[in-house]
Amino acid sequence: MPIEVAGALCAAAFVCALAGFCLAALAGALEWRRVAVAAGGAGLAGCLLGLVVVSLSTGRIAFYGPFETLMVVGLWLGLLAMWDALGGRLAVAAWSWGLGAAFLLWLFAAPLKASPITLIPGYVWMPMFFELRLAAQALLLYAAACHLAAWRGGGQGAPLRGRLALLGGWGAFMAGELVGAWWSYGWLGDFWQWNAGFLSSTALLLLMGLGLHLPPRWAARPWLRLIVGAAPGVALNLVVLNHQINNKKINK
Repeated sequence: MPIEVAGALCAAAFVCALAGFCLAALAGALEWRRVAVAAGGAGLAGCLLGLVVVSLSTGRIAFYGPFETLMVVGLWLGLLAMWDALGGRLAVAAWSWGLGAAFLLWLFAAPLKASPITLIPGYVWMPMFFELRLAAQALLLYAAACHLAAWRGGGQGAPLRGRLALLGGWGAFMAGELVGAWWSYGWLGDFWQWNAGFLSSTALLLLMGLGLHLPPRWAARPWLRLIVGAAPGVALNLVVLNHQINNKKINK
């Protein structure tokens, strides 16, 4: 696929995803279910288009870089939002779409294209690490949406789904760290060498653990449940995007 065509399609995918999620979030908040579902579907189509363009232009799956990261996270978060919207849980869906749109805004500070990365044939640990990290980002953002909906009186099982999403995000993140350790050991050297990446990963794991092990006395405070439930998803996505936008090399 020519570079010019790929660039134009990536830009179209971004606009479609951002506009769709923005409109879906607004319609969901106003309880316009049909409009929300249609707009959410447009946002999903934009994310899917972006991933297809990456695959066709690079010959690999999308897994690294601001554009690829947000298209993958947007796709999974949009699917979860659609599941909630079709189930009548518009409050959670609206927050999911809203968070997806908010993070898509980061692409105004990043190039709308695939990352120039060449995979080693048969070496799966590198893309597996990033795909697990992307799954964690999406699940933790969904946990944040559930906690925000519960805090605003969304109900309908949002607190329980938020806790399950937080647990799933923790599991995906931890699995990614284990895969990343094996990748580092097999390619870049000793994975027991402490560095800034390990420090940030440990801090994020502790933040996730706080949301899963909040003492009952503290859990009785809605504002505190909101903070510890929403913070991991927001923090992880900010850390990843900030790293990818400000660093052109994969530092792992």
